[in-house]
Amino acid sequence: MSTWKITRCTGAGRASLRISFFPGPGPVTPIRGRMPPRFIDASVFVHAYLRPKRALKAHERTMKARARGIVTRINEGEAVVSSTVHVCEVANLLEDWMRPETASAIVQGLCTHGSLRILPTAL
Repeated sequence: MSTWKITRCTGAGRASLRISFFPGPGPVTPIRGRMPPRFIDASVFVHAYLRPKRALKAHERTMKARARGIVTRINEGEAVVSSTVHVCEVANLLEDWMRPETASAIVQGLCTHGSLRILPTAL
């Protein structure tokens, strides 16, 4: 099974999160008769978790509501996949907009959630 280690790093006057991946078994394979898991982009989590500092336009409110709906389905057990690059992008954006403890808790929740499988990126 794949494992993740999240550490808080400081340097150059800025705190950040470092996510380390220790690979597990091979690629994701669909269960017979079911669709393979959907790939979730970083923007879904960013739109779901960030609070706007200004009034949103109608299409932005719709996009945010859809992102929250996707995250709700993931929390209810829908199988999805993402990549280490996308999780790092979420971590970096959340760190810039939230308190470090809150951002760390969200990223840790993503990395340990049972229905979200995070795939390594190939070189």
